Amino acid sequence: MRLRIAALAMGAALSAGCAGISSVQEGPRNIILFVGGGMGFNTLTATRIYAVGESGDLAIDTLPESAFVKTWSNDMQVTDEAAAMSAMLTGHKTNNGALAMSDCASGGKPVPTLMELAAQRGMGTGLVSNVEITDAMTAAAFVHSCRHPGSEAAAAALRASGIDVALGGDAAKQPNLPQMTVEAIERLSRNGKGFVLLVSNGLIDRAAHGADARAVVEEAAAQDRALRAAIDTMQQRDPGLKHTLIVATASHDSTLVLNGYSTITGRTTATEPGVLGLLRRYGSGKLAKDLDGAPYTIIGFGNGPHRVDAVRPESLDAKAVASPDYRYEAAVRNAPDATSHGGTDVYLGAIGAGAERFRGTIDNTDVFKLIKAAAGL
Repeated sequence: MRLRIAALAMGAALSAGCAGISSVQEGPRNIILFVGGGMGFNTLTATRIYAVGESGDLAIDTLPESAFVKTWSNDMQVTDEAAAMSAMLTGHKTNNGALAMSDCASGGKPVPTLMELAAQRGMGTGLVSNVEITDAMTAAAFVHSCRHPGSEAAAAALRASGIDVALGGDAAKQPNLPQMTVEAIERLSRNGKGFVLLVSNGLIDRAAHGADARAVVEEAAAQDRALRAAIDTMQQRDPGLKHTLIVATASHDSTLVLNGYSTITGRTTATEPGVLGLLRRYGSGKLAKDLDGAPYTIIGFGNGPHRVDAVRPESLDAKAVASPDYRYEAAVRNAPDATSHGGTDVYLGAIGAGAERFRGTIDNTDVFKLIKAAAGL
């Protein structure tokens, strides 16, 4: 991630955002927004090391414009998925649990989503997700409710929404996110007035809730491959991305951390665990030990189901950590699958027409405002 800090430009953009960002006459006809659930800075770093090694670059690392994004919700320091996605798709802060609604304390008021505004312009609209399309990550695009109405009601809202393409997964089937992304682009490109597409990965967040670091980085890597596929596909259709804006960010952080000081591990392979393995000291390459003389992993979690009471086990070894059932250790013990979200800012990268608007530190509601301004919606 190459963060470009442009204080003067960002100040002007935020001032415009506070006053209601004005639209431009010429802007992108195609908008693709990538959102990884729980894909915070630490997760991105771990994913980079896992997929391409410390010196490599993910697709998101190569995006020319970048920003920090604040993620707090209207009523909580740490957002949930519903409030985070509502902020980015409507430009309004909502309470945790609310979908595309403002003023829930007073009964609630529906606010228009990016997809609804695009549809009013005759643009194509699409949703891609590797979890249920009724999940909050995508439901915020078409449900207006102060709490999630349930899968059946959300499905009915989707059918009534008029969204052109909706490709999702379920608990039994985990589809190929890059393939679905390309398929959605191909379908939506038939609309001569352009399109707005949301590509989300909810499995990153679900893996983080279970402190399953291996699944976290595998899913974040899949999200990055989908981003690369979208860029390549749109470059073929729109060379130079003169009429396309692609934005990639996260809904919120997780509590995943990388412990120091590890020797360089390189990417994860069939024989080398890389960042998923035990921490080895630089110089000697020997296993690092805590004050109780026990080894520990490079990755840990702030909270999760696997907190070791009292003295940590000296028996922790590479074989145990490599097991698909292994859950990484946490500082605070929670129930299974109850590892919480984190409240840290998240990264945003952008490329294409209007990408220069995304710089500095912005609020998650500004993601909507800046996309809306760039597209003249």
